[in-house]
Amino acid sequence: MKRFVLLLAISFLGYPVQAADTDSRVLDYWSDIFADSDFLAILATFKSGPKEEWPAVHSPDFASSAKELTPFQQAEFRKLGKKLAHGLENYEQSLKGQPTAQFCDNSQSLLLMRKHLAHNPSYFNLILVDAINRVIYINLSERLTHEEDPSPCLLTLVEQLGSFQPNLVQVLSMADAELNKHLLDDVAYRSASDREKFKMLWPVLSPDTPIMIPRNPINLFTYQLMGTQDIPSLLSRLVNSDFYIHSALPSLIQYRRVAGSCSPLATYQEIEAVLGEETRVPESLGATVWGITRAASAVSTLLQDVQSGKTRKQLFFSDMGARQTDSP
Repeated sequence: MKRFVLLLAISFLGYPVQAADTDSRVLDYWSDIFADSDFLAILATFKSGPKEEWPAVHSPDFASSAKELTPFQQAEFRKLGKKLAHGLENYEQSLKGQPTAQFCDNSQSLLLMRKHLAHNPSYFNLILVDAINRVIYINLSERLTHEEDPSPCLLTLVEQLGSFQPNLVQVLSMADAELNKHLLDDVAYRSASDREKFKMLWPVLSPDTPIMIPRNPINLFTYQLMGTQDIPSLLSRLVNSDFYIHSALPSLIQYRRVAGSCSPLATYQEIEAVLGEETRVPESLGATVWGITRAASAVSTLLQDVQSGKTRKQLFFSDMGARQTDSP
């Protein structure tokens, strides 16, 4: 009996060491992948399927004690994630001028990267997911506006891009862990619609601020957001991206199928004459939050953004002025 108790004690004492070894192996694996700073090599790893799962990576101010990795390992993964964002920023510059087929292929690789990062929807990982979404939807918006005869691969890419949607239950769980507090009643929250969930969540995350207007707009930019803990800014980004991905782009495709050619200078009245006054916008949390109900409104907003260059500013890699970011 004493021997059994001794063996049991040893096994329990050994478990943290074994877990630490596993965590170290994961960090070592990803550190080696990122060692040469070659974004194409990193992208290829995500595309082929990494041997170690990218872990949940939290903000620098993560308050919960339930961390999967040590503070040092978390800090190291944030460094790797920031390097990934810089690589993505540079990669986007090459995407702009690529032929359509090449752009579609490379965007498919980015979506595979997004899939792996979204598997653990933590604060830092959601920033990376949204950064990928913005690179693709912004380039898609420009191409679908200017190409005379949009390639089928662009239409397929819009559908595949839409496979990710903000999950407000996951966002609440992430916020609870980040702040180490229970923000809302789970039963009431889970049974509510997405619109109701958002109206419940925003006031507890950012009291006394208008909905979708973060207290520190500069934190909407990717590198600033990575260096702090600003859940309202992250939520604002996710909701805005959701509008473009699930409402604006599908509405633009619908408009182009009827109208044929497309001009960024088309007025709302011209768009409405093609789509019809009663055509509803495809549902999205973003459209619901912003109160956009008609497809013509979504198309008009998107075309104006492309024409004005606002879509480029929504990449959020460099600080080009937060004044442009308070609405779709």
